[in-house]
Amino acid sequence: MKFLKKLFVFPVIAFCSVCAFAGCGGQDSRLEREAPTLTRSDILISGQSITINGFDDVYYSSDGGKNWVDENIFNSLDFNKTYNFCIMYPATTKFLASKSSNIIAVSLAKTPETTPIIKDENVVVNGNSVAIVGFDNASYSADDGETWTNFNVFNDLINGKTYKFRVKINGTPTTSQSEPSRPRFVTIEKLERAAPLLTASNISVDNVKAQIVIYDFQDAIYSIDGGLTFQESNVFEGLSTGKTYKIAVKYVANEMYNESDWSNVIYRSL
Repeated sequence: MKFLKKLFVFPVIAFCSVCAFAGCGGQDSRLEREAPTLTRSDILISGQSITINGFDDVYYSSDGGKNWVDENIFNSLDFNKTYNFCIMYPATTKFLASKSSNIIAVSLAKTPETTPIIKDENVVVNGNSVAIVGFDNASYSADDGETWTNFNVFNDLINGKTYKFRVKINGTPTTSQSEPSRPRFVTIEKLERAAPLLTASNISVDNVKAQIVIYDFQDAIYSIDGGLTFQESNVFEGLSTGKTYKIAVKYVANEMYNESDWSNVIYRSL
């Protein structure tokens, strides 16, 4: 942009410059001119450039009238900075310079990056690791946006847990950060669990109380008919004397493990 070194330039003529506009009486005969009016619709913003349209033969200022230029385009402006635009008519042989117009304050906001979408091809699951691929200049979250990292690989994830992955594109000198993507739910598969091994030491038979108690298992269900029926309690009461029972155990599913197969069967009679 070209800044004017002089706001008003008077023509060089052969007689006294005062007499040219003021006459021999010393009074300037040029007409006064009302200040122009600037509206927001006169200002066009494009990226880091601002153009003031709709005026002829005016001077332009972006700092509230401290400095003036004769070009209506302001380039290479800074983001997040407020510019105070105004205009004025310069002096001519017929008119005096007008006062400055009203001021229109304009701040340039960066255009946000496009909000990303996590598709199937962007998620790579490998055991207890998840990689979010296919994004450049991005930040990543595995907890629904609570925390963020620049690393796209998440290791040592917990079996059976569901993670909510989000991605957002970081800002650049000319753009602002995007909104986070919608969450992508990824559940780490549960571990398989071997069937429990049932031994004689795990079983107590009480003939007096007519009961069988099974010990030393957690997250298990118990059966005395080989797994046809089961119960959560490890104590079977009210059993029949002289009857043989098929004792078996299996682990139930929990947060980390799938349900196991039934154990081996041990036979016990009261």
